[in-house]
Amino acid sequence: MRRSRPIDVAAVFGDCGKKRYPHKSAADQAAQGQMQYAAERSEMLELRVYECKNPFCKGWHLTERRRL
Repeated sequence: MRRSRPIDVAAVFGDCGKKRYPHKSAADQAAQGQMQYAAERSEMLELRVYECKNPFCKGWHLTERRRL
């Protein structure tokens, strides 16, 4: 007998091709962790969190902040 698995609607219908975080606090935590990891290696990394505009994703993503 096959077990039914839940379907990830974002992956099926609106996968943006980016790492998806389910809420802002999870994305903030991931960004802080990555920036801390870079700093420990004397690297400069500045990330920001943004909400995806894809109506099927409805997740949060990270992007590198560029300095002008």
